Formats: sequence, structure tokens, C-alpha cells
Amino acid sequence: MEIRRVTDVQIFPYYAGVFADVPPVMVGEGMFSSGQMMNNQFLRLELTQAKASADIHVGATYSWTGKTTQGDQTNSHWMFCTGLDPHPTFGVIFDWSHPGRVAPLLSTVDDAPVKLEALSQVHAILKSPNPAYGHSQAKLGDQGWLVMMPAMFPVCIGVLIEDPTLPACFPEGSKDITLVAKSKRTLQTIMLDTLSCAKVGETALFLTPVEQK
Repeated sequence: MEIRRVTDVQIFPYYAGVFADVPPVMVGEGMFSSGQMMNNQFLRLELTQAKASADIHVGATYSWTGKTTQGDQTNSHWMFCTGLDPHPTFGVIFDWSHPGRVAPLLSTVDDAPVKLEALSQVHAILKSPNPAYGHSQAKLGDQGWLVMMPAMFPVCIGVLIEDPTLPACFPEGSKDITLVAKSKRTLQTIMLDTLSCAKVGETALFLTPVEQK
């Protein structure tokens, strides 16, 4: 996430779909964080110094305005209060694939992958454009992890590959990818499909939403 210090912060109650001119319920200064992964945008505001003029409620929605250290105005019109101790914290996740769908970004959650299981021999299964040739495999890396992204909405699971070697058909944003790997702990084969390439660099991250069935 990108982190910036903000001053002259004013916190206002936010009522979705209702126009209301209300005074600020808290003023202060702190740190504003923002980031993006695939269709999800993350915003978090933590006030290291704050003075409240009315009760703030965890789970309620608020908007805010403030200034960066360069003097530029900044704001967000929809954030959830996610904590009051030790500092007032506000956060939201926007799912831009479904405009209007939001969720709280918890104060204890960041946008880093949670490593669940160490993997080896990570391969992609490639579909041939000619059905007569069936499928082929491409080795993407020797080391990786089964991961979960709790900050995303909906929550995503996927594969993080260390020191990857990716074919040209796997740029960021590519979809419908199938990966196969082995668990280092159990030697069990793990396969995930309908993955999207979320990030490419020193590591490669492939994700798919977790859906209840």
C-alpha cells in the first residue's frame, strides 16, 4: 500500500444514498493508506492524534477530508470505522467489478498474501488451440506458496510463485489459468483453475475468488 501523512482531517457521518449536511464528529491527523489488487481498491485511515465531538461507532460509515504534507486536498466519501483503540481507524474495500459493492478493511488486515502451504514444481496447464494436441505444461517455478488474500472482497485464494519464469501468454490481467503444484509437506498434488494473474515481478501472484457452494 502507498502510505501518506494527512493533516487537518475532519471525519463526518456518511449515510449511503441520503444527502445530509452534518458537522464533523472528529478532527485530527494521521496516516492514509491506499492500494489496489485486480478489481479491489483498499483505503485505510488511522488517526494518530484525534479529538472527537460526538460518539464514533465501530461498523458505522464515515467520510473524511484532509490535506497531504504537500498541501493537497484529499478525501474519501465512504469508509467504515474498524477500530477505536489504540487509535481511531477507518477502512474500506471497493470491488470495482461490481460498482457499489463494498466491505470493511479491518485494521489488522493488510494487502499482503497469507502463506498457507509451501509448494514446489509449479506448472501451468496450457490448452492447445488444436484439440488434436490436447494440453501441454509450462514450468513457472520451483518454489511457491498456496496463499489467501483476506483483504480482498470476495476473499481470494491462489498461488504465489517465487522467482517465476512466465510465458508471454501470462501478463498481468490474464484470466482462466490453471496451475498445478506439489505440497512440500504432504507431496499431495494441488490444482487451482479459473485463476487470474494479479501481479508479476520478483514474485508472481495468481488468484481466484473463494465462493460458497
